[in-house]
Amino acid sequence: MLTTQKLETEADLTAVDYLEKTGIDPEPFANFLYRLADQTKNLPSQIYWISSHPESKERAEKIIERIKVNDFPKAEKKDSLRFERLKRSLKVSS
Repeated sequence: MLTTQKLETEADLTAVDYLEKTGIDPEPFANFLYRLADQTKNLPSQIYWISSHPESKERAEKIIERIKVNDFPKAEKKDSLRFERLKRSLKVSS
């Protein structure tokens, strides 16, 4: 793995730690990367040799591993509740 790819992996895992410390579930971050992997699955594998980022699926799997290691509680999805409240507050009446 290229050095920049290692740094990007480290950045992803640090983001997971920050999200968890603020009570935000980082799993949607991994889900986004899984969806991105699905969208780019037809790209030639050689692309990742020149990319500064690891493959999206690999990034998502490492994020899920970190979540399991950190044992983030799944009881309440605070980020979802906050996001729903934010969407309601931003709704423009027609």
